[in-house]
Amino acid sequence: GNEASDADSIVSSLISAYCESLDVESAASCRHLPIVSIGRQDLRLKQDVELLLRKASLSLADLTCAEEVPWESLCPNFEEIEVVLLDHNSLTKRLEAQLKSSRVPFKVVEIIDHHLDSRSHLDSVLRHTIAFDSSTGKATAGSTCSLLVSRFQSLIDWKNNADVSLLLLGVILLDTYAENPKFAKNTPIDDQALDVLSHCLDKSDHHKLFEELADAKFDPSFWASLSASDCLRYDYKRFATMNGDGRRFSFGTSSVLLPLSHILTKGDLSIAAMKYLHHADADERVDACAILSLVTDPATKRPHRELLVVSTDATMLSKFRAFATGN
Repeated sequence: GNEASDADSIVSSLISAYCESLDVESAASCRHLPIVSIGRQDLRLKQDVELLLRKASLSLADLTCAEEVPWESLCPNFEEIEVVLLDHNSLTKRLEAQLKSSRVPFKVVEIIDHHLDSRSHLDSVLRHTIAFDSSTGKATAGSTCSLLVSRFQSLIDWKNNADVSLLLLGVILLDTYAENPKFAKNTPIDDQALDVLSHCLDKSDHHKLFEELADAKFDPSFWASLSASDCLRYDYKRFATMNGDGRRFSFGTSSVLLPLSHILTKGDLSIAAMKYLHHADADERVDACAILSLVTDPATKRPHRELLVVSTDATMLSKFRAFATGN
């Protein structure tokens, strides 16, 4: 899963590995290990994931974080590690560094994702599924978990795997806001996946499950208890591109589920943001950090979004402001 390790990333990794293990030929030749990209300390922040796992008789303790994987002992004879990327399409610098330091050979062999295609790993990928329409700039699937339903339909009978189906169903409902048209997140791929999985939970109870998971994820008391550092790490992604004058430009995005006015009151916000701008590791450092706030208006039930950009470059901030305001 990706470096933010939200419910979609964690569950898609878990289910993909499980389904691959059902393939007799594949299971006989290799082990399949689902990996969470964040550390154990940050995993505790994923309240919605913890709740969903519990409904399937699992816990966060059952998950394996990348920092905990003993790569050398997994491959004592230096067999090649085949990496499958879920919910992103370019190997993160952190995981790549861990793999390289282990001296175990590796390659990315499959990508299942719904984000803009970075066209990475073209020399090694054998199966490439990216549900994103570059012409419209929109995902054609609201959740990676939706893509797994069709990807593994020949290996697993979803009706006889209720817990597996429930995990996928819960994530798809979260990612599509229970097919709420106000959010316009679901696509035909998601609708089809929900139809396939609906045996594990009556459709009349879909909204109830969504509300339970969303309440855990958006819980105001939970967000109020977090430091600014925790908030920024909760759902953080780093991107790198080339700017107009040909220089490399990197930025981080932190998605938070509380109003900006609340996070601005947290005393460690400046220090937390500056850690990304002045990171000791050049591969982790960013030129700007964008804090993306999403809350639901209690009166209209519609999403309310805010953006705060932090940078030490005044020119860059002016460009962000001009772009955001259209001036």
